[in-house]
Amino acid sequence: MAYISNTESSGEKQYISFEDVVNYFLGSSPNPENFNSKQYCEELLGRANLSEIPVKLGDIVPHQGYNQVEVDEGILKVIAIFFRLNDPRDAYYRIKTVLHECYHSKLHELEIPGDSDFLQNKKLWTVWEETATETAAFYMMDKIGFNTKNLIPSYWEFLIKTLPLLKNNEEFKDCKYLSDFGKVFLERRFIHKSVEVNWNEFSSVIDIDGFNLSEYALQYKEEAYAKRNELLEIIFEMNKTIIPDGKEEEFKKRFAHSFDSGWEQLKDFAGPAFNMSLAILMNKMGVLKC
Repeated sequence: MAYISNTESSGEKQYISFEDVVNYFLGSSPNPENFNSKQYCEELLGRANLSEIPVKLGDIVPHQGYNQVEVDEGILKVIAIFFRLNDPRDAYYRIKTVLHECYHSKLHELEIPGDSDFLQNKKLWTVWEETATETAAFYMMDKIGFNTKNLIPSYWEFLIKTLPLLKNNEEFKDCKYLSDFGKVFLERRFIHKSVEVNWNEFSSVIDIDGFNLSEYALQYKEEAYAKRNELLEIIFEMNKTIIPDGKEEEFKKRFAHSFDSGWEQLKDFAGPAFNMSLAILMNKMGVLKC
C-alpha cells in the first residue's frame, strides 16, 4: 500500500494500492489531436503533489525534454522541467516524453546517499535511471490506452543491454515487454522512492560492458529480416521531422543501408538502425534472456 496524502477532514494518512496510485496520477488519457506538453505535465505534477516544479518551453534542441536539477546539502531538487518549443514529433512521442520527465521528477527532494552513483559515477547512474524512466513511460503509455509496439524507445542504446541483463534478476525475471519492466520500476519510485536515487544495487553487480550484444542479437536476426520493411518504416517515421524537404528517399536508403549492414555484422554500422530495430523487436517479441 502507498501513502498518498492527508485527508482534508481528519488529517489522517490515506493509504491506497499501487494500481490506484497509478490511475490517480495518470487520470484520463490525453487527446493526441490537440496535445499540449506543458499543460499535460502540469496536470500530472499537480496530481503527484509536485506542482511547485515549474514547467517551461524553450529551444532545447537536441533535447525533447529534461529535468533541470541541483543538489543542495545532499538533497536532489528539480528546479524546472523543460520541453522543446514547437516539438515537431508525432503526438505519441511527445506524450511519452512528458511521462518520461514526470518519472524523473519524482526524485525531487530525495536524499542522495554518499555512495550513490549519482555522485560517484554519473554516467553509470544515468544508464540505470534512463532504463527505469523510459520503461516506466512505456508502461504508463500502455495504461492510458496507447499502443507502444511501434514506438522506438529513447535510450535504446541502454535498453538493448540493460533489459536482457535484468532478466537474470529475481525481481525482473518474469518481465517480457518494456512495459513489464516499467511497471516494476514505477512501483519502486512511487511506493519505495527512498531507494531510488541510488542504483548501486544493479550497477555494482551487473556488468554492462561485458555484455555480448552481437551474440544476444542473433536471437532476433531471423525476425529482423522477416520484418525488415516494417522496421525501416517505423525508424523513418520517428526520424522524418529532422529530414530536410526533398531528402526523404535519400534518407530511406541510408536507413536501409544501416539496417542491412548492421544486421549482417550484428552491430551499428553507418547509423543506428541496427540498435533501433533491435529495441523495437525486443518490445514486439519480448526481451529474451542472455
